[in-house]
Amino acid sequence: MINRKKKYISRLTFAAAITSILFSGCGAAQKELAQTDRASYEKISYQTVTVQSGSLTPQTTISLSAQGYTRFSYGATNTELTLEKVNVAVGDHVKKGDILVAFKSGEIQKKIEDYSGQISQNKLLAEHYRAIMKIDDTQDYSSDIAQLDKDTEVAQLYLDEAEEKLSRYQITASEDGTITAMNNSLLAGVFEPGSNLITEISGNGNYEADRPEGYDFNVGDVYTATASDIEFELKVKEVDDKKLVFEPVSDMSAVSDAQIFSMEVTRPAIENAVYVQKDAVHEKDGRYFVYTLDENGYRQAVWISVADQVGDYRIITEGLKSGDEVVLQ
Repeated sequence: MINRKKKYISRLTFAAAITSILFSGCGAAQKELAQTDRASYEKISYQTVTVQSGSLTPQTTISLSAQGYTRFSYGATNTELTLEKVNVAVGDHVKKGDILVAFKSGEIQKKIEDYSGQISQNKLLAEHYRAIMKIDDTQDYSSDIAQLDKDTEVAQLYLDEAEEKLSRYQITASEDGTITAMNNSLLAGVFEPGSNLITEISGNGNYEADRPEGYDFNVGDVYTATASDIEFELKVKEVDDKKLVFEPVSDMSAVSDAQIFSMEVTRPAIENAVYVQKDAVHEKDGRYFVYTLDENGYRQAVWISVADQVGDYRIITEGLKSGDEVVLQ
């Protein structure tokens, strides 16, 4: 009985020791937790702007480009050709079929000269035979004349073929357009076979732009567009929901069909508008708000209703009045 009691007491003593160790471990762990110092509160200074009222004129800038323009790149690969003459320069307006660059070929040119000479001789000889037959009706050169006419016809076919072949070697404009680029070799009077020699841009003379939302356009209205600091007048030709087509009123010969124009368009002025800088207006879940400052200088959010954005300003329809101060940043 005594042994059992001793064993029981020993077990209790061991359990108490283990429990003491565990609790002392937990206490040590708690002491090792990081302690962070809280920074003292500092009041933030905000930049504010004043809500204004008055007249605002909506304005936007659109870009116009030549409608349906096509780029043509011209070159020549025949190494037997020799550069004869360059007929255009960058910026020149050309018509379909105009010879832009003329080449010559000694071999083809010789054939043209030979066939042309043969045709001339045949015609002269045939006329000579006819003159003799008129003077002396005993002389009959009918068969000779027939043969000469046949030879002339054949020579003419060869001449046409040679001239057509030479014409294929000339660089001609595929469509009406403007020369926008030339190879430096042409400017130096030489010819590099296989390289792009001339670039032409062709269009129909009209200009198109994306239609800005909320702006009205009427066919016949005239607007001023600018390109390279030069002003041109363009007239509205077509209007649909997405596109605008303009036709030139001014002389456009000074600009390339590839040039981009800019045009400022306006809407009627909005009178008695209440507005504030757009950067002061914020959006959340489809609603708009601004920050104002209370009497202690602390920021607070105020829900507002807005209308159009005009330039750097947003029109306010509800929630603010002229003279209110709102936080910009």
